[in-house]
Amino acid sequence: MDFQTVFTEGLNLGNTLIMLGSAIGLGLLSALVYMLTHRSVGYSSAIVLPIILIPAVSSSIILLVGTNTAAALSLAGAAAVIRFRTTLGSPKDLTYLFFALAIGLGCGTGYVAYTACFTVVVLAVITALELLKVGRTPKGVIKLRITIPEDMDYPGAFDDVMQAYASSSKLHSVKTTEYGSLCELCYVVRLKPGADIKQFIDALRERNGNLTVRVILDPDDEKNFIA
Repeated sequence: MDFQTVFTEGLNLGNTLIMLGSAIGLGLLSALVYMLTHRSVGYSSAIVLPIILIPAVSSSIILLVGTNTAAALSLAGAAAVIRFRTTLGSPKDLTYLFFALAIGLGCGTGYVAYTACFTVVVLAVITALELLKVGRTPKGVIKLRITIPEDMDYPGAFDDVMQAYASSSKLHSVKTTEYGSLCELCYVVRLKPGADIKQFIDALRERNGNLTVRVILDPDDEKNFIA
């Protein structure tokens, strides 16, 4: 069946249903892999539905626009005023959304078989990378947000505490908060084997005047470590 006739002979109901069905099915498969590979660390439920629907929506847009240049320009203008009101959990979530968009574009242009092969291969690679834990932060690495008074001399202020509980530590960034009355230090820390996190936090709070100390145990949770 030549799906490209959709663009040359107008929308055909049968071909259109096959394209949309394929887009939705591949979107469901992508969402399933996303949930399975993020089961241990938790996944964003707000991402699952877009992964399923974006392929169908984008393929429908391609079908409607076709080779109509004016419609394509109008669509681009409409898309320019759309903004996402939510913050994605991590770059991996954004990658899944772009992947879902690619599925929709492939199905919408009629390359259903190619898109199905592309989807299966990419999802297999994603699953293998997750099982092999490629790109994961090493075990024992945590991220810290330490609030300090604005007038505190922070360089070296926590070095002895870090040396007692961590094998390595690096000051990632410094920023002011509360209209400049406080500062927030962001550290990447590799804990020593058997280090007690509660005692570590207590030692940090004694040093920063009992202000907030935030520990991010999941180092891959980037949404909690935006400096």
